[in-house]
Amino acid sequence: MATSDDGFASWSPHHEPHASGSSSEVTSPEVFSGTGTAPEDLLRDWRTSFGPHEIWKPEEPPAEDASRARAARLRAADAASSKLEGEVGSAVQRCPLKHPNHAVEVVLTSDDGPVAGAVVELRRKGKAGILTLRADSQGRVRFEGLLDSDTHQVRALGVGTWALEGTGPLPGDRATSAFDAAWAAPSTSGESGRYKVAQGESLWTLAVRLGLDSQTLWKNNPDLHQGQRSPDVLAPDDVVNLTESQPTLVEVGTGQEARLRCERAEARARLRFQDEEGAARSGLGFLITVTTRDGSEHSWTGKTDGAGALDEAVPAEAVTMELTLATEPHPETYHFRFAHLDPLETISGVQGRLFNLGFWCGSERNEVGPLTRRALAEFQKKYGLRESGEIDEPTRTQLAKLYSP
Repeated sequence: MATSDDGFASWSPHHEPHASGSSSEVTSPEVFSGTGTAPEDLLRDWRTSFGPHEIWKPEEPPAEDASRARAARLRAADAASSKLEGEVGSAVQRCPLKHPNHAVEVVLTSDDGPVAGAVVELRRKGKAGILTLRADSQGRVRFEGLLDSDTHQVRALGVGTWALEGTGPLPGDRATSAFDAAWAAPSTSGESGRYKVAQGESLWTLAVRLGLDSQTLWKNNPDLHQGQRSPDVLAPDDVVNLTESQPTLVEVGTGQEARLRCERAEARARLRFQDEEGAARSGLGFLITVTTRDGSEHSWTGKTDGAGALDEAVPAEAVTMELTLATEPHPETYHFRFAHLDPLETISGVQGRLFNLGFWCGSERNEVGPLTRRALAEFQKKYGLRESGEIDEPTRTQLAKLYSP
């Protein structure tokens, strides 16, 4: 995200500019292919029944007799299988000395109602083992196959700030279950070890996804504080130390329901639109469609303000945003990818900021080619800097003033 001198910011768009000032995406059609191979016995039957000029051998039965014989064999095999299943079913029973397993249910709510699709993690306190499930449309998750002797802990992931609102016993048969839980090994990338950042991740989005505190995470990573770095802008392959950042966990007993109250984490998309003369494009209607990490879409409309700007809250797990301006004679469409802007000390970070400010670098990335030099010279000329066409300190300082993360 980059901020201009009046405080508004723009996420890094990824489209090639057109003469009309709009952009579009072209998606190649998906090609489906498949092959089918018939079993040899079916091919043989086909040849026997329908193949031309088939010659029968005297010792072979006619086709109808062969079919009846096969059908009889199948019926006999099916009867034997049913008898065997009955014997096995009566022989394998739950040990009468083994106590029934238990269940834990978690319900997530917010001011907007149930938090559907949220990820909830359950752990055995003091023991290795994690169960992870996604909440249904009512914001409910049910963990089954738990031992009454274990103490369990839960946490919600990717929902922002949350707290335990209360617990209570599960009614009737919902408190127990008839099978054992399939515990998974804890992930070392979730709350310990060293995590390598991928393109499209920031320290804030990482903290929200893993249930960590972003400020504590930033404090525990002084190596990332160099230059003009911020927790909102990380570079691919940056390494984040997670060993000193523990997730928030709450205890819940077996056979109980835990109610978690969530305050959804939100990011903000700040954009400002100007014409070629720098005048604000105010009062333009727009349609925003945001796609989140789980593939869900959120859409809404609005208008740019008197400065040609918009300041919109978007889900914390937002990945892409499509924005369409209601312009004449044709609408303009822009595409953005969240957390893809690299730090200012990198070449790609400079190029991304130049591009978002209207200075086109073409497809050059992480190299200062002729298009980037021209964009740099045009930027330097506009802001009264020495027109070197190179990335120097005055240029980076001016970019930071206009486009701070």
